Amino acid sequence: MKTKIWLFALLLCCALAGCGGGGGGAGAGAIASNPPASPPVSIAAIERFAAGVSFLSPKHMVFVGTNIFVADRTGSGRIAEINSSLQTLVSARNVASPLGIAVSSNGVYYTAIDANGDDGIYLLGNGSSLVALSPSNDFGGLTFYSTTNLFVANGTSVLVYSSADNFSVSTQSIALSAPAALASDISKNLVYASLGNNTVVSINPSTNATTVLTQANPNRWGPFLQPQGISVSTNGYAYVVSQGDVHGDGGYVSKVNTATGGSEIIVSDTVGSWGSLPIGFCQPTGVAIDANNEYLYVSNGNTCTDAVHHQNHDQILKIKLP
Repeated sequence: MKTKIWLFALLLCCALAGCGGGGGGAGAGAIASNPPASPPVSIAAIERFAAGVSFLSPKHMVFVGTNIFVADRTGSGRIAEINSSLQTLVSARNVASPLGIAVSSNGVYYTAIDANGDDGIYLLGNGSSLVALSPSNDFGGLTFYSTTNLFVANGTSVLVYSSADNFSVSTQSIALSAPAALASDISKNLVYASLGNNTVVSINPSTNATTVLTQANPNRWGPFLQPQGISVSTNGYAYVVSQGDVHGDGGYVSKVNTATGGSEIIVSDTVGSWGSLPIGFCQPTGVAIDANNEYLYVSNGNTCTDAVHHQNHDQILKIKLP
């Protein structure tokens, strides 16, 4: 009787412990029913945005509520309004070669070039430029710092306009090296500008004093390679898209902690989950982030020469942030 009890206990022990074979049978069953936790660091996932909408060299973008407004150079140009949830075209207003775009409580403002090749600043719905048209304006990106001050990239400087005169005459000119895009960081009382010398600077709106944020040792705010669009989230990060080389190949998106300046590349030819998409940006220019800091949107032009990158030309890519 004792022998039977001993054998039964031994068999029960083996069944529970997998008979000492390194957890062979029972261990495998446990792993299958309890998969390991997700990796501690998520990977940004990329997909095509608004696949049913045709773009031609989309530039800068801005959110108004849940809709995204795109400065799109389709044909003679338009401002395209896209429903970000349905990913469908809501409206399209014909404008001439729009580039920069920003929003205030008064509406959507943009920079564009008229039929004579003159640059102006416009309020959507108003066909007349707010400023004197001129080929020397060379306007690019723009951003509002509060509803009273408008900062506009202008070739070799950033111009500041005031609502006091309906944004028609600049009050200040801040000399900078080929500014491309601007973004406001209200939480830090700053405006950021991406520059042609591969740096980002901050502008103090109270004094218009500038500070170079990009540095190599220790590495902060970069490195960038022809930084274009810049967008600031509400949770303390700036997202900067670098164009890459002069053709627009090899572009990437950097995520910057605005408190520390620490920077990491979250999407590039070798970083991010591209899924079934061709890998790589094609002349990336604009960047926008939704109100929930969940998705980032990057606009692609068409000048890139790499055959794989070029498959993403004239598209907006939607990136699920890690």
